[in-house]
Amino acid sequence: MKKQQNLPRNEKVEIVSLKGSEKANLKYSILDGAFATAATKIVDSYSIPFIFSMGASKVEVAMLDSLQSLARGISQLPGVKLTEKLRSRKLLWNICSALQRLMLLPIIFMLFSGINIVILAIAFFALSTFFMALKSPAWTSLMGDIVPENMRGKFFARRNMLMGLTSLVAILAIGSMISSFGMQGNMLQGYALAFIISLVLGLFSVMLVFLRIEEPPYMPRYNYASPFKLDFSEAGRWLSVNRNYASFTAFIALMQFSVRIASPFIAVYILSELQFGIAWLAAIMALTTFSETLSYRHWGKAVDIFGERTILAVTGILVILIPISWLFASIPAHGLLIAILDGFAWSGFDTAAFAFNLSSMSREKRLSYVGKHNTIKEFSMFAGASAGGILSHFFDSSPMLALTTIQSLFLASFILRAASLSLLPAIKNARSSSMSLPVRKAFVELVARQPFEGTMGTILLPVKYTRKGYQSASESIRRVRRKVKELLYRIKYLRLGAY
Repeated sequence: MKKQQNLPRNEKVEIVSLKGSEKANLKYSILDGAFATAATKIVDSYSIPFIFSMGASKVEVAMLDSLQSLARGISQLPGVKLTEKLRSRKLLWNICSALQRLMLLPIIFMLFSGINIVILAIAFFALSTFFMALKSPAWTSLMGDIVPENMRGKFFARRNMLMGLTSLVAILAIGSMISSFGMQGNMLQGYALAFIISLVLGLFSVMLVFLRIEEPPYMPRYNYASPFKLDFSEAGRWLSVNRNYASFTAFIALMQFSVRIASPFIAVYILSELQFGIAWLAAIMALTTFSETLSYRHWGKAVDIFGERTILAVTGILVILIPISWLFASIPAHGLLIAILDGFAWSGFDTAAFAFNLSSMSREKRLSYVGKHNTIKEFSMFAGASAGGILSHFFDSSPMLALTTIQSLFLASFILRAASLSLLPAIKNARSSSMSLPVRKAFVELVARQPFEGTMGTILLPVKYTRKGYQSASESIRRVRRKVKELLYRIKYLRLGAY
């Protein structure tokens, strides 16, 4: 990668020109993300409805989510050590991706053989999640080397948009397929075919990375050890040196704990209490993905301009409104509106959190910091899902405010999400070049004015182009008429001169 700075002195802009191999890496990492995300989204979207259709209880639903979070948590530090041991992030990425997809084979076999063991299905879903998370530190480190720093917001926004579109198609297609099997009384076979499609897409993404992406040299400049024991003196030193990153990690951990108390039960709430059916559940999940996809570009630009902390604050306000909104849902249209809010809020929150992870640390420390951050985050998600399962059992016997069990979990999640925002003042932007703007003004700008203008511009786009085309056609007709008149005048002038 070559940096060109032959610009006037008053233009402090850095232009990055990429080599052929670097452009190829960016291109194929986008394609890999599209196929891998579609495969993962199928499993993530329909694993809870699948075990629920097998007869899983609320506690078992919470167990699935908590074990997946635990698998992600315990895999982070081993992922760091394996990356350093193998000296190849790409190799670890491919091995873990292949194992992640192959964990679906026992579940598919169970469905075709008629074995109905919920705990066994939960165990294989958890193993699949473990291998997916094991490659996460290596993937973050590799993306940090592949993508130039000053185009990360734009690149990941474009990548996430394509990933969202493929996920949208996958969710809708798989949902309609499962629904059609369900109308014939063979819903479990529909889930089996869905997991087969996920397996094929996932293995294709593995081959794409293995054959096409070239890994930049990886030579860690420090010796990092990840002991599996508590060292409070070392933890104290780490917190004092990295106070801003520690505050960020604490905020993400508390937010994810609050979210996981209720999020595993949304699909169950839609299917069992609202009685919308699997087709409407697929539509709600697809609209969430669609809203998320359309919002990535908006939030990617906002992160580059206003900084990560401001966007975390703005989207954090939106995130706390999601669980309380479900309390007022009664018809599918309400679920679709909540889906739009859900996708819009989380696209900005995740974009800002990922950008903060990349920008707040040096290349040499990125791998270890991401491992620690993800470990804490995933254990908080495990704790949140476990707390959700315990609270669901408690609310079954002691309802809160005449609410159902799941509605009580939504209310508890809302209160804790609001409490997590109190940690934001301790966080500073990772980049000093970000524009400073009060959260209130940023909220109005990024949540109200810009989306409204963008929506109205999209709605009026056909009118705009129709009017533009009409004006252009009228101008062309006037030019043709003027040319014809000039030609006739010249012909007449020449004939008069000839006589």
